[in-house]
Amino acid sequence: ASMSFAGMFDSRLGVDPTIDNVLKAIDHVSASGSSQRVESYGGASRPRIPVVIQKMVSPIISGVSFTSAVGADGEKCCYSEWVEGLGEQLVSGRTTPSRIVIPWGSASIKLDRSAVSMFGRAVHNDDLGMLCDAVDRLCQIYEGNWDVEWSIDGEGSLWLLQLRPVTRPILVPSTETPFSPIAASPGVASGSAFLVNDDGDTSNLQEGDVLVAETTEVDFVPAMKRAAAIVTEQGGMLSHAAIVAREFGKPCVVGVSGALSVLRANFETTVDGTSGIVRQG
Repeated sequence: ASMSFAGMFDSRLGVDPTIDNVLKAIDHVSASGSSQRVESYGGASRPRIPVVIQKMVSPIISGVSFTSAVGADGEKCCYSEWVEGLGEQLVSGRTTPSRIVIPWGSASIKLDRSAVSMFGRAVHNDDLGMLCDAVDRLCQIYEGNWDVEWSIDGEGSLWLLQLRPVTRPILVPSTETPFSPIAASPGVASGSAFLVNDDGDTSNLQEGDVLVAETTEVDFVPAMKRAAAIVTEQGGMLSHAAIVAREFGKPCVVGVSGALSVLRANFETTVDGTSGIVRQG
């Protein structure tokens, strides 16, 4: 309930369903419980972890919903991010998603569908209705706040792919523009800018540096733990990078287009993860 392990373990998608391929995929995923990133994140690793096998969905759209977030008005809401196709690009932070904010009704029993806000591309009304129905039902069955991964396939069926507790509360950005920088993890911190090159090598990042990358790969976790703050060019509030940053208590701003071009390496950089502002100099 306090640690999501977001992105820590491997997944294999679209496995050819022959027995040899399935067994190899199970072996690979099970062994991912033992890695440097797992140790850096969780403090201990396991030689083997359990493996879940699911039907491979071919989605039209995929998303992640936090059933409880704090809206810009201070009221409780459901916050969702979504992309077209597979959700891997959303959760990995490789793209900046569209967003949906739906307030809970006065009794917090059902979502208020009359007050939906969308940023970026709009979701079809039928798909939005299915998602609201699922969140309403989910919160009636299970107490607590939930992080839900979902997909809608070409036949119009909604699939709930993963359910885990929300480990840290999130404040929904108040910005009205769809693709402006997003304040993903609160707090303010300063440090020397460490720009991640195409090779993705973060081994030289020093304690207290500001990590700047197009997106954070899961193997960046040891560097994220050393960093004073995190800035990414892509991603949303529900990407693995943002979730892990909040759990580490690191200020984080995502969706900062052109950060690697504008920011200069080794210059003092201040990251305000509450307002979504990055300054250098």
